Amino acid sequence: EALKVDIDTTSDGLAAPDLQSDSDTGVSNTDNITSDNTPTVDVALDANSNVGDVITLYDGDTKVGEHTVTQADLDAGKVSITSSELSDGNHTLTTTVKDAAGNKESAKSEAITIDIDTKSENLGAADLQSDSDTGVSDTDNITSDKTPTVDVALDGNSNVGDTITLYDGDTEVGTHTVTQADLDAGKVSITSDELSDGNHTLTTTVKDAAG
Repeated sequence: EALKVDIDTTSDGLAAPDLQSDSDTGVSNTDNITSDNTPTVDVALDANSNVGDVITLYDGDTKVGEHTVTQADLDAGKVSITSSELSDGNHTLTTTVKDAAGNKESAKSEAITIDIDTKSENLGAADLQSDSDTGVSDTDNITSDKTPTVDVALDGNSNVGDTITLYDGDTEVGTHTVTQADLDAGKVSITSDELSDGNHTLTTTVKDAAG
């Protein structure tokens, strides 16, 4: 009876990992900014991929994940790998493959850079601008301006792309996306929608660029 031998001397070459949209919590689900510090990436397989190949995920030179290819992965044309916990900041992710035939681990794939940001921001209270504060004093918060403008102090965790929302009670009355100029100034200015006569309690929230 004949012995069948499968000769495989071809190392697989993988595409760059791609941050899954569910892990990409930023303003866009393709901006690679996330608050998920154990993000999941997809890695496309190629025609040389086989059941039993070992795909390794690296952050720089540090191994942060590994996956052994299954038939289901081949059918899907990709594998998904969840990273071990990453620190806040930028991370350069690549993959290698060591195939089931035991060929030498491949060179690293092209890289993807992701930005991990898990820090919550603390905003100062909204402060009515003196130009909008038309009362006897420009600090008494009494005004005839029905669309007043408030300043909101930023903190050290603020970033370009953060969204500051102004509320009157539970009603959204204004929004602003942070720019570099705002960071340089240390504050943002938001003009409210038209408000009725009477007392209004204004607060702010922030949704950062990492979501």
